Amino acid sequence: MTFNKFLEKNIRYIYPFQQLSVEMELYPLQQEVVDLIDQNDTFNIIYKRRQEGISTAISLYVIWKMIENPGISIATFSNRIDSIILKRNFSYNIKILHVEK
Repeated sequence: MTFNKFLEKNIRYIYPFQQLSVEMELYPLQQEVVDLIDQNDTFNIIYKRRQEGISTAISLYVIWKMIENPGISIATFSNRIDSIILKRNFSYNIKILHVEK
């Protein structure tokens, strides 16, 4: 299953105050970063601005990679510990539906 099919089939973004769940779609910049990582999946350094949704896109990509490749090793490095841990916002606003490989 491709990453975009995985998003389409299994991931929903939840708007907590409106009780609304919508399909997760990547913005063009998010898609570009995910495509670059997918083309060179051995080593990537990403220098990014804040509030572009890149961390969310990469987190979803890592989840997809782990599902598709059991036993894969993935490492992340950051100058701040809170950049590595999935943010509270991410865990509350993204719902992963039942996933089958």
